[in-house]
Amino acid sequence: MIDLNLGGTCPRRPLTYVLTRAMWHPRGPADVSIKGCELGVGASNGELAEGINVMADVAFRTKTPWVLANFADDVTTRCDGLFMIKPMGDEVLIGLVEPYILRKGSPLILVGGDRSRAFSINAAGKLIECPVPPLSQIAAGVDRGWAEIRRRMADVIEGTAFRYPSWAVCVDVKHVPVF
Repeated sequence: MIDLNLGGTCPRRPLTYVLTRAMWHPRGPADVSIKGCELGVGASNGELAEGINVMADVAFRTKTPWVLANFADDVTTRCDGLFMIKPMGDEVLIGLVEPYILRKGSPLILVGGDRSRAFSINAAGKLIECPVPPLSQIAAGVDRGWAEIRRRMADVIEGTAFRYPSWAVCVDVKHVPVF
């Protein structure tokens, strides 16, 4: 778990806004376009299993990978984790991932919680597997990854508001069919 307290601003939109940009355009401005990127990022509140079921269905149907940030409720700033939901043929890979940066200015990658896989975004905007960093470097790289996400999140807020046009989708998962 990581606390993403921004001093009164809800962290969900800033987090979903900055994650892909940190992966694809590590040195780009805060508002760099991500048109053409094939990675969706969302946030859910409540039971992780419910959010994962909904997003796994979306990922499978659209053949688009997603990262889901989970929060216990709509008030907390504590993120319970980032979860990769990646279609792979007739299956969907679901697993905990952590942000990782090798060194300042490097693109952010996502390292599997079990350290068996890592993911980056290539120049064309496609999520690809990449080499897993050495185990001896992961803890420091994850610290740099979260620090960069927090820094970018702070850059996209003004006062207590997210400063870019955005939208939110609210789904009552108790009424969504799971396939």
